[in-house]
Order: sequence, then structure tokens, then C-alpha cells
Amino acid sequence: MNTLRKRSAEDTNNEVLLERIGSLWVALCVTCRPAATPRNSRFRPPDNAAMMPPSEELLSGPPPLALQRLLDEGSAFVPPSRAFQDLSAEIACRRVEGAPHTIAEIVAHMHFWQRYTLGLAHGEKPTLPEHAAQGWPRSEEDGWDALKLAFLDGLSETKRLALEADLSRLVRPGETLGYELTLHVIHNAAHIGQIILLRRMLGAWPPPGGGDTW
Repeated sequence: MNTLRKRSAEDTNNEVLLERIGSLWVALCVTCRPAATPRNSRFRPPDNAAMMPPSEELLSGPPPLALQRLLDEGSAFVPPSRAFQDLSAEIACRRVEGAPHTIAEIVAHMHFWQRYTLGLAHGEKPTLPEHAAQGWPRSEEDGWDALKLAFLDGLSETKRLALEADLSRLVRPGETLGYELTLHVIHNAAHIGQIILLRRMLGAWPPPGGGDTW
């Protein structure tokens, strides 16, 4: 009988302890839960987030100002707006031995994907090329000035979108506009490095705006 009473008391104590642990866990969950995001916030969950599978992770990018700076003058390397300065059509289209592309062809490739990204940003559904080679348009000397201007105009537009667009809007399943613009930053960075190297090899570096030495 004493054993039964002892076990009953232990069971009661355990139940009380478990109840207290459960209450503490609920309190911690409530405390750590992020505050509700206002409906007018550019970082609210996208309206179609409910359509996403529960297991799918939502990919996003940095805050608007950081993203806008990474697109151009806030990067850790010579930005696109200065990498093309004082670059003649003859130099831009001159082929360096061993290099698969000219500077102009690299810029044409960057502009190709810039237009794709802007299409997504404006709610369009641009078609992906069937093969990677289709993303490398030809570029000749007579089209260099127009190409350079078109790319820089597109750069200004992407910088504006980084600050003003709804970066939380889904442009692909699980991928927000902020994530797409971040991919665009990385893509530009890779090819800007190629352009700088080619300019060095062609004796056309640094540009008037300065290079990466101090």
C-alpha cells in the first residue's frame, strides 16, 4: 500500500513538472516568434506563399538599399558603371588570343540576361534559351555604343527596382524578386572581372573613373 502511495505521488509530481515544462515551451515559442509584418511592408510573405508546399524554402535577397548598392557603386570591385568607361568600339571588339569572347560579346551576354531579369521584375514570363550559346549574341563595332548605353540604362532600371519594387514577390516557385536580383548581381560580378582582365591584356586599363588600385 505504501508503495502504491509512493508511486502515485511520484506520478503526480511528474505530471506537474511536465505541465510546467509545456507552459514554459509555449511561452518561449510565443516570445521568439517574429512580430507580424504589416501588410504594406515590402518584406511581407508573398500573397501566393500559401500555394507553396510547406517544405519549400523561400529564397530571398538582401535589404533594398544593400541590393541597390551591390548592383553598382557599393560593390567590392570596380562597378559596371565604371568598367566600360573610355572603351572604344575597336578595343571592345578586339579578340584576345585564347579568350573565347570579346569585351563587347561579354557585355551583350550581360545585357541578354539583364533583359530577362527585368522581364521577370515587370511581371512578364520571359522564355529561357534552349541552349547556353543562345545567351551570347554577336556584337560588332557599329553596335557597341548602343549596346553599352542599353546596358547602362538597364542597370539604372534594376537599381530603381531594388529600391521601389516588391522584393518579396515570387518570380519563380520558391524564388523572390529579391533573390533574382541578387543572382543578377553575382552574374554581373563574374563577367565584370572578365572584362577588366581583357582590358588589362589590351592595355586599356584603368578607366578614367579609376581602377582597383590605390
